[in-house]
Amino acid sequence: MRRLALLAALLLAGLFFAVMRPPASSFGESISLEAFQKMAEPEISSVETGSYPAIVYIHADWCADCTDMEARLKEPDAARSLKRFRKYQLDATSASVWPALTHIGIESVPALIVLEEYQGHVRRRPLAAYSRMPAAALLSFLDFVP
Repeated sequence: MRRLALLAALLLAGLFFAVMRPPASSFGESISLEAFQKMAEPEISSVETGSYPAIVYIHADWCADCTDMEARLKEPDAARSLKRFRKYQLDATSASVWPALTHIGIESVPALIVLEEYQGHVRRRPLAAYSRMPAAALLSFLDFVP
């Protein structure tokens, strides 16, 4: 009887967390890990002209702070600052993307990375964002890119 009750409790908990899954991000165009890695390569020659500056929002399904950060990015001041970027999103739910992300300095989500052209190369500016980041700090990061 105890096993049945435990099984029922686990089933209900699983159902609860499946329903509470955050909605998919609507920040920008979805990008695959391979396309992201190509964009973030130091040499620009392999990427189409006009791709920069770009901003990649990195999120995961299990991340509650990601939902909060996406809402912050839609606030009027942030949305105004984001207009000059090509916007992409990368889903980091799968463990397979993490080696590539940690290689470029992203160790947690939500995260933003700005990719910009600088003297024929790609400069990467990663930011480990968090939902309680002061609005001024987020805007400063977004506005820092020339």
